[in-house]
Amino acid sequence: MRLGIFGGTFNPPHLAHLIGAELVREEFQLSRVLFIPAFIPPHKHQPDVPPTVRLEMLRIAIEDNPFFHLVDLEIKRKGVSYTIDTVKEIMNINKGDSFYLIMGTDQAKEFYEWREPNALLRLFRIIIITRHGHEKDEIDEALKKKAKIFELNMDISSTMIRKRVKNGKSIRYLVPEGVREYIIRKGLYRK
Repeated sequence: MRLGIFGGTFNPPHLAHLIGAELVREEFQLSRVLFIPAFIPPHKHQPDVPPTVRLEMLRIAIEDNPFFHLVDLEIKRKGVSYTIDTVKEIMNINKGDSFYLIMGTDQAKEFYEWREPNALLRLFRIIIITRHGHEKDEIDEALKKKAKIFELNMDISSTMIRKRVKNGKSIRYLVPEGVREYIIRKGLYRK
């Protein structure tokens, strides 16, 4: 099988995550895309909502796509979530499969600060989803030579969504409807 590994904070998961993953899945003929929410992201502040809440929002967001699978390894493992640790576990379970590491430009810009980036380059084909054409210029040249760049012409981010909720603005059509309802029901991002 050809497995896409898509990790991140997903705080909250939004349509650009889903559309990007679906278009990459189709373009690279991936059998599945594994969504892996981080327990504690190593390069960001601790999210303002608990990992179990982000896991539940992601479950709601992807439940209608048979090619998307939720993997809770990092949530169960707890602590800081390092991609190399997670992918070694996944590769151990899925011996013989091909792996594609899917990341956004924000992650790609920090890639060489990750734990064991060169090992990740040896283990995976890297796919970087950019939201704007100019974002490619911000990616390290060495990584660009080894990665496939996939341009998604959509400007939606988790930061923008959290800010809209905080300011009492609509997020309808920016996140799956079930995620929007969950955010409202739980009162998330209002502080």
